[in-house]
Amino acid sequence: MAFASPQIFVTNIGIVANAQLPLFKVPAGHGGITILGAQVTTLTAGTAGLYLIDAGTAGTTTNGGTLASYGGTAYTAKTPVAMSVSATAPYLAEGKYLAVKEDNTGTTVTVTEVAITYKFGK
Repeated sequence: MAFASPQIFVTNIGIVANAQLPLFKVPAGHGGITILGAQVTTLTAGTAGLYLIDAGTAGTTTNGGTLASYGGTAYTAKTPVAMSVSATAPYLAEGKYLAVKEDNTGTTVTVTEVAITYKFGK
């Protein structure tokens, strides 16, 4: 069996309130991606409900499925918070967008880092 090395993607999503933000489109030719882990770190304390979602092939779908979520809403400054990866659907097919969504619980802060560990394939 071939071993798929994990990849890490880190981005600052900035301020997001009751909206979703496409992060990247899964490239063709690698068999999609499987989310292995995710975390959120904020520079200042804040309140937000964040999810990683399948945003479909156009990056705008809101019902494509939840890949990871954070069960709480409070963030302490400079403290990483692990997201729970879906046990049933952490896979995202080629050509689909990975997006982060805030569920209208609050607003992310100016510096809100989302770090995602994934591998190509299932």
